[in-house]
Amino acid sequence: MEEPFYLFLQIFKLKRQIVNKRETLVTRDAPLKRQLLWTECSRIGQTVFLGGLTDMTTEQFKKSVNVAFVNMPARWIDKEEYITKESKLLDIPFGLPLGILYLSSYVKKYTNGSLGKVACIDYQTHMRESYKYENADDYITKVADGCLDFVPDIIAFSVMFSTGHYFALRAAKHLKSKWPNAVTIFGGMHSSNAADRLLSDSSVDYVCKGEGEEAFTSFIDSFHSHEARGSIKGIYSKETISKPGIKPITDYIAELDKIPLPDWDLLDMESYIRQATRMRRFEYDEDVLYEKRAAILMTSRGCPFRCTFCASHTVHGRTMRYRSVDNVMQEMREIHKRFKVNVYAFEDDMFVCSRTQAEDLLNEFIKFKEEVEGFEIIFPNALNVNASTHEILHLMKQAGMKMVNIAIESGSEHVQKHIVKKRVNLDKAKKMIAYLREIGIITRTGFIIGFPGETKEMIEETIKYIEAIDADWSNINIATPLVGSEMYEQFEMMDVLPSDEVMWDKEFDKSRKDREISTMIARQFDTKEVGAEELCEIHYTANLRVNFLGNVNLREGKFVHAERLFESITREYPFHLFGWWGRMVAFEGMGNKIKADEIRQHINYLIENDPKARNMYSKYGHMLPGFDVHHQAMQSEGKFLPGGWGMVRH
Repeated sequence: MEEPFYLFLQIFKLKRQIVNKRETLVTRDAPLKRQLLWTECSRIGQTVFLGGLTDMTTEQFKKSVNVAFVNMPARWIDKEEYITKESKLLDIPFGLPLGILYLSSYVKKYTNGSLGKVACIDYQTHMRESYKYENADDYITKVADGCLDFVPDIIAFSVMFSTGHYFALRAAKHLKSKWPNAVTIFGGMHSSNAADRLLSDSSVDYVCKGEGEEAFTSFIDSFHSHEARGSIKGIYSKETISKPGIKPITDYIAELDKIPLPDWDLLDMESYIRQATRMRRFEYDEDVLYEKRAAILMTSRGCPFRCTFCASHTVHGRTMRYRSVDNVMQEMREIHKRFKVNVYAFEDDMFVCSRTQAEDLLNEFIKFKEEVEGFEIIFPNALNVNASTHEILHLMKQAGMKMVNIAIESGSEHVQKHIVKKRVNLDKAKKMIAYLREIGIITRTGFIIGFPGETKEMIEETIKYIEAIDADWSNINIATPLVGSEMYEQFEMMDVLPSDEVMWDKEFDKSRKDREISTMIARQFDTKEVGAEELCEIHYTANLRVNFLGNVNLREGKFVHAERLFESITREYPFHLFGWWGRMVAFEGMGNKIKADEIRQHINYLIENDPKARNMYSKYGHMLPGFDVHHQAMQSEGKFLPGGWGMVRH
């Protein structure tokens, strides 16, 4: 071992170089201040001091910590799921990963000098080109190669969706192989609720349960101490997760304004702006005078409601926390300045919880609207019926809201009170929809069927309610058991859930014909109330009944609007016979017989020549007005292909 005196001489000789590096040398000549210089000698595992001075921490001499964030998609998309090689992704969430962007900006501001380089391996945006790669493994390694120009010390995965569970583990395996000295840590909604499952995998070192800003900052600062990073509240290792007792999540950030604006430079923002703009429901535009550019943001965290299907409270809690109005406006102005955004999508769980907060924000939006051409606000996560008032809705219209989503979930009073526990006032919801349509707001509603304990009679009650409320469109979804939700626990107690491997799509990279489709994508289990196959059939038929055959805009003679809506469906799903039928009826209503006849001929062509259209027609042709006789004739001649066609959401 080298002697301390020798080390002292080395430090003395190099003091000028030391001054120019991260270490600070304070000599005896410094006025009013005499300090002890500590320097870490990692080769020999000891520290040396220059005598007669006061202590300084060794932390400032630690090696800086490089961080690679990993943005995981909801699930792997293979070549089979593309309409064409250049096509859009089909029906899969592709939202701005605000969690990662907030984490990045937070650690850059609040770490104690330990942070090195930061970058993001974005498997979400690159998924649009997954067809160019040989397979998932090739995709994982090559995308990573193109995203980083440094060796990471920490690989931080954000896994929000259960369908991305096994894809994330595959990615962790490959990235750990590529950078064997790196430490992996998982966070996000799914990770917070599946920590034990994730940590059972050899590629996962730590899991963060809950909000990550403060805990991850501490994790970076204590990175060089295995003991210290393993004792941070809410962060668990293989050792600590196995200990008995409650596993608390991280502390909530009480003052959200403490979090800097998102680190937009971490990602290809243009890709996310294009996607957010596409999700905006452009078919409702009357006159497009301005280019629309949308971005996602949040003004609050938390939700006080106890809906059984939701797991958001496991990360953000049930107590509402708000950003200040000034802080929100600062972000809105910045993304307009930097990215020309004029459509703001607020993904709060509860935008309207505090009426005062909502009114203050909306009044500022109204002022800002005068400065931004084409200004618009949307609420993708839907508004809560019980918390909304006509006054708030009117302010939203003034602030640029053209379309709104209303979360109702069930049309059954029993299901509302005793099963889903949302307790929506169904009479108020109906009046709210009527008011919104009266003031010119396009109104979409959200419903769920297939809850634990929900009977077929209750489901039919919901469908009849949907038919009666006259919304412009109703999204009907099958209940999905999200880990961390009360509903997941209910299904688990009923002993009906398949294994995690099936639930979370372990065989994600196999051909669809060779694997069971994830329960998160389609119902794969029966309950005593209704079987999976029957529920899917009820689901699909209800969609046709409500949104196509009984479309309120066709019934009310709003044919231009109806045609725009159905055109967007046939553009995305060219085989969709009921979408083409809706366009045909709309053109007939507008008096355009030539165009209506062209579409009628096209429907007949699809039935004869398009396999997907033929399969749809084989199951639902009897419901298609004007084509049902043709359906009977084809059935008798045995012209249908075997099998049916699954749900197309819109």
